[in-house]
Amino acid sequence: ALREARDLLRGIVAAHPGDVTFRRGLADVEGSFASSWSSTAKHARHAEAKAAYRRALELRQSLLEKAPRDTTLRSAQARDLRNLAELQGYRGENAEALESFRDAAAILKALAAEQPDIPSHRRDLVLIEGGSALVLFHLGRTAEGAKVARNALAVADGLVAEFPDIPGYQNHLGFLLDSLALMHFDAGNVAEAEVFFRREREVQERLLARYPDNSNYRHNSAMFYYHFAETFAASPRDEVRDPKRGLELARKSVELGPDNPACWKVLALAEYFDGHWDAALKALEKDAELRGNPGYVYEVTIRAATYARKGEMAKAREWFAKLPPKYDSGKLADTPRRLYDEAATLLNVEPPRGKGRPESSPESKSPHR
Repeated sequence: ALREARDLLRGIVAAHPGDVTFRRGLADVEGSFASSWSSTAKHARHAEAKAAYRRALELRQSLLEKAPRDTTLRSAQARDLRNLAELQGYRGENAEALESFRDAAAILKALAAEQPDIPSHRRDLVLIEGGSALVLFHLGRTAEGAKVARNALAVADGLVAEFPDIPGYQNHLGFLLDSLALMHFDAGNVAEAEVFFRREREVQERLLARYPDNSNYRHNSAMFYYHFAETFAASPRDEVRDPKRGLELARKSVELGPDNPACWKVLALAEYFDGHWDAALKALEKDAELRGNPGYVYEVTIRAATYARKGEMAKAREWFAKLPPKYDSGKLADTPRRLYDEAATLLNVEPPRGKGRPESSPESKSPHR
């Protein structure tokens, strides 16, 4: 239906290029197309999604040249820029992602200043600035990223205080706390990270207690436990790493998301790092059952390391051969570096280059909620 609508609108716009209504409609359809393509793990679709976002943004910009104060157009432009930034970040295009996030933030800051009585501008700004902070961290600009996140946190806290009965604002606050905690753990600032971690856990528990049947909040809580299970299980920093704590949080993730293969994946990781080889493989079996396939590079790396630990070296080498010959974050996505390095050390081999390597998992996309 989207494709038919797009093709129809393209024809109408070509025939009537001055018709604002149809140009708006085409921009919306291009953005919807891009969003649907962004959700797949297929990198070819990501290229199509980027092109569709660019087309939507060009259409919106041409419309804004004639109506520069149109708040609906500006909000839509900021949304497309944010979505494009998240896709760019997922593809490892961090410099481009930062530029897109900053362009989106500039639009929303202006809207929030012009319309302070419309809280949705501030809400969207929180999400965009949180994304900017994560990208800055990935670029190695940790201090700058933490500053951006703290500024966004002040806005999020303000929204929660102003609208205590709107749960969405608490959810956005949790997203920022998640980002801040992860950034500080990754930087080795354990005491500060623990403060943000505890605050977010309180937010998640409060939302679940108040809305126990809300599937979105259950998913978000499951992913919160996912993030920190992974952090404590596989952090490259010894002062952060705590495999038993990681396992506890991974089990909580599975409890909240029993039908989410990502939760079983992180349980396999935590079981592995806590020395439970058979339990790790059992969790991977459940992951594969839910996915309908053996998994992606993350799962493949767990399998290789686990079989090596069990002494089943032929199986371990067979799985490891599916991986890149050296650690490459662009090809291994969110696979923890410690896990890959440990598998390589256990096997003392370099996998041959060849076809048949697995893709990145869908959840390796930005952890944004």
